[in-house]
Amino acid sequence: MTFAPTEAARTARLRRYSARIAWLLTGILILLPTAIAVYTFAFPTAVMGHPWVADLEATRSPLPFGWTLAAFAILLLGSGPRLFAIWAARRLFRDYARGSLFTPAATVALRRIAFGILASACVQPIGSTLLSAVLYAAGATDDVAVSLGTDQLWLVVLGFVILGIAQVMREAEAIAEDNAAII
Repeated sequence: MTFAPTEAARTARLRRYSARIAWLLTGILILLPTAIAVYTFAFPTAVMGHPWVADLEATRSPLPFGWTLAAFAILLLGSGPRLFAIWAARRLFRDYARGSLFTPAATVALRRIAFGILASACVQPIGSTLLSAVLYAAGATDDVAVSLGTDQLWLVVLGFVILGIAQVMREAEAIAEDNAAII
C-alpha cells in the first residue's frame, strides 16, 4: 500500500530542492566569471580558438596584455545577459525555498530570466564582431568576423516562451486577487 505525500511533505521537498538549486546558481555566478578569467589569462592563445572567432585565420601567439584584457572584457560582457538570467533564477529559487511560490516577485523573476535569455541571443553576433576586432587590432588576424547561428533563434523562442509564462502567471495573480476580493 502506497501513501501519497502530504501537502506539507511536498512543500518541504520543494523548499529543499529550491534551496539546492539556489546554491548551485550561486556557484555558477561565482565560477563563470572566474572561468572566463582563467580561460583568457592562463591560456591566452585559446582566445584565438574561441567559437566566435574559430573560423578566422589567427596567429597562435599570445596577445599583448592590453589586448588580452580587452578580450577578457568582451567575453565577460558577453556572459552578462546569461549572468543576469542566472541571477534572476537564483532569486526565484531562493523565494521558492522561503515558501513564496506564486507571487508578483516570481513573475518579475521570470520576466528577468526571459529578458536575459532574449539579450543572450544578441551576444554572439556582437561579441564575435568585437572579439575579432580585438584580434585584428592586435595584429593576430587580417579579418573581422560576424558569427551568426541558429542558436540565437532558439534563444529568442525560449525567451518568448518564458516571457509568455510570466504573463500568464501575472494574469493568474490578478484573477486570484479578484476572487479573494469577492469572497
